[in-house]
Amino acid sequence: MAGPAGTMLRDHDFRSVQHMTTEFEALQALASGAKLPDLIMLASDLPDGHGLNVLKSLQKMPTRSETKVVFYAIEHDTYATREAKELGADAVMQTRRFDEAVLASALVEAGLLAH
Repeated sequence: MAGPAGTMLRDHDFRSVQHMTTEFEALQALASGAKLPDLIMLASDLPDGHGLNVLKSLQKMPTRSETKVVFYAIEHDTYATREAKELGADAVMQTRRFDEAVLASALVEAGLLAH
């Protein structure tokens, strides 16, 4: 993951961060059977679909409980926020601007960072 979010994740020892930009890439990675990472950051709005579709597929995986999911949606997208929580996202962010403070708050909510 690039930018300030990627830097912050690496600073907190999240070393194997993969950045997938489409629903297709994410679903392909899940279908490959590879070990899930410790953290998945999932956007609601993807160029070829929706992050909720990925979250639904992820929910069916037997090793899902070992992976934390931080789901982020644009401000005021209450449908995506509610659905993500119902599908088991560990933290949900609603934000227009993705910055370190918002990410830190979500990682605390997911139990990945201490206060």
